[in-house]
Amino acid sequence: MNRLIENNVITELVYGNNLEYVINNQVPFLETDYKVLQNQSNDGFLKCVKITRNGQTSLCYLGENYTSLDVMMQSMKSETAISIAADILGIIKKVKENGFLTCQSIDLEKRKIFVDRNTMQVKMMYIPIEKKLYMDVEDFEHNLKELICELLNSVSAMPSEQLAAILADIQAGLPMELIYQKCREIVPAAQTQTTNINQTMPSSAGMSGNLNCLKLIACDSPYPFELKISEEDVLIGKKAELVDKVIDFNSAISRRHCRVIRQNGVFYVMDEGSANGTYVNGARVEVGQRMPLNPGDTLKLANSDFRVE
Repeated sequence: MNRLIENNVITELVYGNNLEYVINNQVPFLETDYKVLQNQSNDGFLKCVKITRNGQTSLCYLGENYTSLDVMMQSMKSETAISIAADILGIIKKVKENGFLTCQSIDLEKRKIFVDRNTMQVKMMYIPIEKKLYMDVEDFEHNLKELICELLNSVSAMPSEQLAAILADIQAGLPMELIYQKCREIVPAAQTQTTNINQTMPSSAGMSGNLNCLKLIACDSPYPFELKISEEDVLIGKKAELVDKVIDFNSAISRRHCRVIRQNGVFYVMDEGSANGTYVNGARVEVGQRMPLNPGDTLKLANSDFRVE
């Protein structure tokens, strides 16, 4: 971002965790990128609003409900650092695979990456203008590697063996796509432990209690995809004639894959005998078992991940 500010491409205005960028009139604004960004605002990107200020296009980013990564890094455990690293790399992976946006427009400054302390989910900033934040893909990848290393090295207590192993892999030159996979292998185990604790503590039930609506947001679909569930009983699968909600982008999902029910304001998922399984935070949902869904959970149907909101 400093490159764009120094070259007078944009002017930065800071209001706490809310940021505004006034774009130089000579720099083309990418309307298509902006529209895609609006569709993906709940899927890893901070909400962005376009306004006009004194005849110039201005972008406003609303981060007031989040904590910036540079603040988070002042006190962080190994599990949290790995989880945040996985989220950052996952967002970038989706951008690369979907092809709608470009990684060179994603801001990697720590103070412009935000974390929801309730769910530990990451929100990043995307600047939809013709001028890019990074000179080329190599420049972006270099800055990404530095960010992840700095994040993992910020752990204040004794780092875990898993974290040390990931850092060693980065230093050895392992591609960031493989680093993402290694982080993801670690994160579900930690999330499952938290879920099991929540299920045994009555005070945690309020996390999903009294919800009227639940969103399942696809993490790896070829296009922005989400299911909104407000009904008492919803059957999900890929065969439209057999289910209430259809997921049509992944053939590994069964025709009748799972069921989401709502009882007393709490949502639960049940597997319908699917071929490739249903998982909540890495824990398999057995046939006949029901497992609660809380905002921030990851629901996996076959090999597709959905973030619960």
